[in-house]
Amino acid sequence: MKTLDIKTMMGALILTMSTLAISAQDRDSVPSKTVWDKKFLIGATFNNGIVTFNGNALAQEYFLRPSIGGAIKAEYFFTPNLGITAGLGFQVKGAGMITPDKVKGLGNADSTFRGRIKMYNLEVPLAIVFRGFEVIKGTRLHAEVGVSPSKILNSEYVFLSVEDGFHLIEDHSNRYYKSDLFINTSIGIDINAATSCIFQVHLYGNWGTQNVYEGSAFPNKDGRNNLYGIKLGWLF
Repeated sequence: MKTLDIKTMMGALILTMSTLAISAQDRDSVPSKTVWDKKFLIGATFNNGIVTFNGNALAQEYFLRPSIGGAIKAEYFFTPNLGITAGLGFQVKGAGMITPDKVKGLGNADSTFRGRIKMYNLEVPLAIVFRGFEVIKGTRLHAEVGVSPSKILNSEYVFLSVEDGFHLIEDHSNRYYKSDLFINTSIGIDINAATSCIFQVHLYGNWGTQNVYEGSAFPNKDGRNNLYGIKLGWLF
């Protein structure tokens, strides 16, 4: 009786192990989904660029200055290669202002390349996304083109000359525009980060379509906000 019980138990165990092995083999034969198969992704970007004003009727001479920003964003793919993206971002724009150093030496409030106009922008970037072939294993080419409606929350004139003892920050919101529509493009790579998320490294450009100057403050002057930089993003 005991021998029969043992044989029965051994048979049941062999049958169970065989069933599990066949089931595991069937699962292995089905291609597992990767992060590239996800249609909807959400995440954030950190933006680091350079900004200035460009135009044929500028109020003065400007130079490129650093600018930082960021955004939360979502991407949706209709096909593996075509999708759309939308988000909400914040970006500091404006330009460096060339202020000639007329009086040499310390202790006076003029110094070249110390002036800044800073515009604090709230933006809604919208774009079509093209995601292409593998650049190298685990990466995909990524390109975007679209627009960003923008609200300028505040414009400041900043002049910092530490060695001279001058730290000037003035509200110039009434001298500059209040909104813009930016044209956006970007190109770079998406990286499969161990199938847990997508890490993005993109070069991007941002060109304003509206005159930055307020007409009564700068009569007959015309300029556009321009930005060039790099975006680092994470999508889950």
